[in-house]
Amino acid sequence: MEISQVRAKVRKAVEKKEEELEEDELGELNIVPYLDIVTILTIFMISMISAGIVLGSLNTTIPENGPASASTTTKKPETKPEDEPLDLVVAIGKEKIELFSLKNREIPMKEPKVFKRAGKVGQYCLADFECEYQKCDHDKLKCLAPTTPGQVPVEVYDYRGLNKAVYELAKKVWGKGERPRAMKTYQAIVTASDDIPYSTLISVMDTVRCKLKEADQKSEACLLPSESPIVTARPEATAKDSRMYDTKRKKYDPDTDALFADIVFGGGFKRYVRN
Repeated sequence: MEISQVRAKVRKAVEKKEEELEEDELGELNIVPYLDIVTILTIFMISMISAGIVLGSLNTTIPENGPASASTTTKKPETKPEDEPLDLVVAIGKEKIELFSLKNREIPMKEPKVFKRAGKVGQYCLADFECEYQKCDHDKLKCLAPTTPGQVPVEVYDYRGLNKAVYELAKKVWGKGERPRAMKTYQAIVTASDDIPYSTLISVMDTVRCKLKEADQKSEACLLPSESPIVTARPEATAKDSRMYDTKRKKYDPDTDALFADIVFGGGFKRYVRN
């Protein structure tokens, strides 16, 4: 056999082998990306199972049409309205005091109770703080004229009317000897114009704190609410020596107990003061 023939056969054999190799390469499946996907899905499923989530049992029911879930069927204890604070505001202006609730309960903001200036000379009084010159004739029950030259009158309002309104409010909401009154309901917010003297603020605080006594009644400070362990640990609900009582055990009585003893100053409520 000649050399040229041998070379031709070798060339054909090589070409045939290359074609077979090429076909094998074209027909081989690259499964590396699929292995990556399977690995990722496996890790994801393991994490879901360990977290207690089963993908096949997810609740896809529309909320308003579906059955109530456990979280919605479990009812939280309802808070009674009388156990929530009224957010009572006593707004002191130059010519009047306005009383209302920020929550619009009992005394709405749009319909406040109004108490005008009082305590003029000769007007009815039972105590000195009810007179603009801070002096009451306890025999004639009338406000006296100033005894000091140049004495400046202080702003005095219808404190009796204010006290009666606060008393009636407490009696209506929390009753009289029927049930205890929650500690957080004793708060009242006092706000005033910049030119209101400190003595007037003190008088207003005293007016809303306890029921005022009439002329024929003995003047005695009211009992004050407390959550102090010193008071709550006692066998009796009222500590007579300190004139405090346990709010969780004593049945509330507005005649002897505080009306609104927790007074806070709300400078941010000046916009409610209308002269």
